[in-house]
Amino acid sequence: MPKSAGRKKKSKLLSSTFLDWVKAFVIALLVLVLFRVFIFDLKSVSHNGMEATLLRGDIMLVNKYNYGSRMPMRILPQSWVNLFFSTDTLPPVRHLPYWRFPGNRPPQHGDLVMINVPAPHSRAIDQRTLAIRRLGGLPGDSIELRNGLVYVNGMQADQPEGLQWNYLIEARSEEVIEQLLDEFNISEARRVRGRSRLVISLPEYLVDSLGQHPDVRRIIRSEASREEGFASPFGEDASLWDSDNFGPLFLPYKGMVISLDSTSIDAFGYLLTYHERIKLQLQGQTVLINGKPATEYRFRNNYFFFLGDNRHNTSDSRLWGAVPENHVIGRASLIFLSIDRDASLFNKFRWQRFFRSVNVPD
Repeated sequence: MPKSAGRKKKSKLLSSTFLDWVKAFVIALLVLVLFRVFIFDLKSVSHNGMEATLLRGDIMLVNKYNYGSRMPMRILPQSWVNLFFSTDTLPPVRHLPYWRFPGNRPPQHGDLVMINVPAPHSRAIDQRTLAIRRLGGLPGDSIELRNGLVYVNGMQADQPEGLQWNYLIEARSEEVIEQLLDEFNISEARRVRGRSRLVISLPEYLVDSLGQHPDVRRIIRSEASREEGFASPFGEDASLWDSDNFGPLFLPYKGMVISLDSTSIDAFGYLLTYHERIKLQLQGQTVLINGKPATEYRFRNNYFFFLGDNRHNTSDSRLWGAVPENHVIGRASLIFLSIDRDASLFNKFRWQRFFRSVNVPD
């Protein structure tokens, strides 16, 4: 047999094997992408808005098919999409139309949910910041906070186990303060007006323990904060609200019809402009939608209300306003891994938090 024939066969065999590996790699990559886009994804917690329910370094498993997987809003690079697709009017934000597959479980009060934060409005929805917050209100609910506790349709909602607020703690000495921080494993505290006084975010069970400590003189819950100079998305009534005493606020649902007048525009104008994406004007007693007179409006989206469990140290719907359904990504149902980045090498993994369920039962 000529040597050249043997080389050709060997060359063909190598090329065939190489192509098989390439095909296998491409298929595996495609499956991984589809899995993350439509079924599950991972989200690392990098903020304290959900402490003590979630800790910084927790890696959450986000279930996307429960509520119905949201279709990607950008398939091509954003600059290309801008040439062909636009679903928004003011301000100019361009993305593919919103649509999601049917889910097998509707959103429920108390769910932990990964969302796109509904701001800034100049960015496409799926390019906005990711956050995990607790679902406090569903479309059609009336939401109110009284002394920090949530009331839904006039009834007090279940309180999350890890719910916490800021407290002022006054101890007998600075040395006692340091001992308390170590004893109760408190990593974040703010000193105020004296070395033996701290403001610390605590759940209620720790408040009771600290209050009984012999070296703690007193422990007082901090006053609720109110944003100064903030353009509220809730209308004039919200000028009297603060982070602990908020509402009542009604959440619109898809298909809900409202009469258009100065009162409804004050209450819903923010949602109509920035999430329903219409140009709203009031000329005397006449309301114009996209330049045309209108007496009523039918909502195109369902709206939800989200809260952080660390009530005095979080951004949530009290700041953002109600969140439309096209910002909802999936249900954060499990702590997959938990890594303490500030701990020593041998203590970085929080083993007790691995594969820990964090959501309300089905």
